[in-house]
Amino acid sequence: MSVISIRPEAFEREVLIHSRQQPVLVDFWAPWCGPCRMLAPVLDTLAEALSEQMRIVKINVDEAAELAHRFGVRGVPNLKLFVKGKLVDERSGALPREQLKQWLAPWLPGPADQAIAQLREQVEKEERNLQEALNEAEDVLQRYPEAILARKALVDWLVESGACERAREHLRRLPPALREDEDLRRRLHLCELGRTAEDLPSLEEHIRKHPEDLEARLRLADALTAAERFEEALATYLGVLETDKHFKEDAARKGMLRVFELLGNRGSLVDSYRKKLARALFC
Repeated sequence: MSVISIRPEAFEREVLIHSRQQPVLVDFWAPWCGPCRMLAPVLDTLAEALSEQMRIVKINVDEAAELAHRFGVRGVPNLKLFVKGKLVDERSGALPREQLKQWLAPWLPGPADQAIAQLREQVEKEERNLQEALNEAEDVLQRYPEAILARKALVDWLVESGACERAREHLRRLPPALREDEDLRRRLHLCELGRTAEDLPSLEEHIRKHPEDLEARLRLADALTAAERFEEALATYLGVLETDKHFKEDAARKGMLRVFELLGNRGSLVDSYRKKLARALFC
């Protein structure tokens, strides 16, 4: 596959959405740019060599000024790498082929990705024990420590399996663009809450008998958050806050802010409870 020339209106589909399946390298170029003409055959060669592992597209900045501004293109040629819908790295100038290959190598799917995918499949088919498979996946990354996408896949798997601490250890080794992914951080936080969450029916029964127990009501709010019952969690935190604003060093307020973050700090539920929080704190 050769380099694909795309129009700005196709960027969402051809770059951001496609990058969820495989990395996409975008060459921001211009027809009047000498270094761009030098880089073009290098990218054509790479596109052919890496056709199974990544897509390479080019965008003429003269026809895509708004898009270039959006992604901070200050000169051409400018290469930007997109993975999982996010801009993860970039380079400028007419780089030689070997330097480009060295830069891209950690982002390309390879043996580590295949091994981890196979281990997951074996667990799903009940051919392997989960913990043994996770241990072997970590061994794979010992052999391929630079395999970024494989490590991201392992982090996702560990979070889904409830192995929060191990997930966080591997998360620290990911590049910032993946480490700071909002959805991943949300799932990891819920994973950590779930480990410490208590049995909901038992807590609810205890609170029915002892409604004055603010400590138990906080634990209930945490458990509801872990269960992704966010509206009930917010109502429970708010009830504690309205009883004692500063109980356990403002734990109820902090809990509500944490839920807002898990909800992406937007939406009608967040807006409603932000107002209720403000009234409880300042009225």
